[in-house]
Amino acid sequence: MSWSDYYAASQSKPLHPILELAEPHLPQDGLAYDLGCGIGDSTRWLLDHGFQVIAVDAEQEACDQVRGRLGERPELAVLQQPMESLEFKPCTVVLALFCVFFIEPDRFPSFWEHITGAIEPGGVFIGQILGVRDEWTARGYSAFEREEVQRMFSGFDLIEFDEVEKDGYTLMGDAKHWHVFHIIAKKR
Repeated sequence: MSWSDYYAASQSKPLHPILELAEPHLPQDGLAYDLGCGIGDSTRWLLDHGFQVIAVDAEQEACDQVRGRLGERPELAVLQQPMESLEFKPCTVVLALFCVFFIEPDRFPSFWEHITGAIEPGGVFIGQILGVRDEWTARGYSAFEREEVQRMFSGFDLIEFDEVEKDGYTLMGDAKHWHVFHIIAKKR
């Protein structure tokens, strides 16, 4: 699979349902990060909700697609870099849909500290954390037990904390065993 194939498959994919669940809990405005922004659908969603957005992806092709689809606008910055190398600014939203598990386990704790430290009180995290029984843990991705994930959000109120474990498919149609925590959390 290439990233080009993934981006092509993403074109017809609807927005993840977690975004609809998060909508009533969004701050009024502020700076939002869209980590692993892909082709920019969630970036557009954040812009439509009045946020200044920093869209981040390690792949140049993703960043080019975001720029091409959303155009140049003052409220949007697109950064082509690994998300773990970001210097986070204070923000009101961190959106991390199916991406933070790509951070190597030995780098994850400091990366996570940067994310949670950047979110201002009243700000929200929206995204997924990989569970330890997910098939992709064999690839060396960062994965956690339920109790570990709950501790990661100790300074937050959990609005949505849905642990899902099931056999299913990837966007590319490959069979996969999923173990994922879908999370919406508001910083105290």
